[in-house]
Amino acid sequence: MNKTEFTHLGYFKEYWQDNKFVGIVTGIEKDREQVGYEGRKVETLANVVICTNKKKLKPGQEVTTLLYPLNGKVVK
Repeated sequence: MNKTEFTHLGYFKEYWQDNKFVGIVTGIEKDREQVGYEGRKVETLANVVICTNKKKLKPGQEVTTLLYPLNGKVVK
């Protein structure tokens, strides 16, 4: 099986509230070992979070987050 490698551009975090998708934030540093669905966390927000779709999440809200890698071009 061939393993395709990509340039690494960082991570993005998905925010979910009450099992509904709220939005994403890009350019995040890795803050957990597992990424994807297995790495989901329930967090209480300490600061205001503004998602790429302009939605604001207020401090004190409880959200579920998932972290995914951002990939760029294929490395030859």
